[in-house]
Amino acid sequence: MDLDVARIEKAMGASAREAAAAHAVNAAGVPSMRGSLRAGRPVTAERGATFADGIAVRTPLEASVRRARELVDEIVLVTDEAIAAAMELAARTLGVVLEPAGAAGLAAIAGAQSPATARNFRGGAGPQAPWSARRGLA
Repeated sequence: MDLDVARIEKAMGASAREAAAAHAVNAAGVPSMRGSLRAGRPVTAERGATFADGIAVRTPLEASVRRARELVDEIVLVTDEAIAAAMELAARTLGVVLEPAGAAGLAAIAGAQSPATARNFRGGAGPQAPWSARRGLA
């Protein structure tokens, strides 16, 4: 798979930044990091509702904003509906049950939220056997 975009949810490592444009994911209901990157400082999200509580940060830490400004090219917002659809997609096609925050990156990819993602994501186009079954583990 050729990648122009690396999806990074929490740990932002330099190796990903060197390889491709780095897109991070924010829940649309709590877009604090996106707002913080645009402002150049931590800002508190006006809204605060998402079921992806692992990424429901109303005000990011200053150190996190600084690090993200160094490493992230764009922040993609995903809705709770897109996250839920990504959770279902992972369960149906991979046999993996993701928690909402863990499905946020997949939601962004599956929703083709950026031109680079739409151009270079090559995912499965229909139901498949769970990953474990395809590997002979089921």
